[in-house]
Amino acid sequence: GDATLTVAATQPNIDSIGTDGDTLSILGDTLQMINTTANTPKVNLTNQADDTTGPIMTFLNQRVDSSTQAGEDNDYLGTIKFSGYDDQGTPAAQNCASIYAQIHDATSGEESGELLLNVANHDGGVGTGLKLTGGSADNEIDVTVGLGTSSVTTLAGTLTMGSTAAINNSGVVQVVAQTVIDHDQ
Repeated sequence: GDATLTVAATQPNIDSIGTDGDTLSILGDTLQMINTTANTPKVNLTNQADDTTGPIMTFLNQRVDSSTQAGEDNDYLGTIKFSGYDDQGTPAAQNCASIYAQIHDATSGEESGELLLNVANHDGGVGTGLKLTGGSADNEIDVTVGLGTSSVTTLAGTLTMGSTAAINNSGVVQVVAQTVIDHDQ
């Protein structure tokens, strides 16, 4: 058959694409921006509506098999990765941190999500340091902080449980029945 050669024109100064109120769809597997200028490339989302709303970035995992399919427990909904290079002789790419969301429970009427913040932990492996889970009841969010029994969790300020300060910012344990419990007393 005949081969068709397509040559794309260079467009170094595109100021805008699309029209306000319309949707711009880009089909492709990867959208890549590469730049050698410091502190670039950037992605700026600006909302100019004179109201209390702001920009929105949505990650949507839509299972499609001729039509939209049901989501399932543990489906990944989106991931943001932070990567760099280590300092060995031939530097190797290393995932240093990530944020991702999953469906915790896809059951209709009991939908629950998970948000995980992860960092590389000493050996290059990435582990979860903060995990928020939608829980097993309405208006409940379970939180897991740290990874493993050697982790150190530091809280600045006062630790409050419910509406009561349990530990003040000096590390003194406080309880309702007794104002202060101090090891010196």
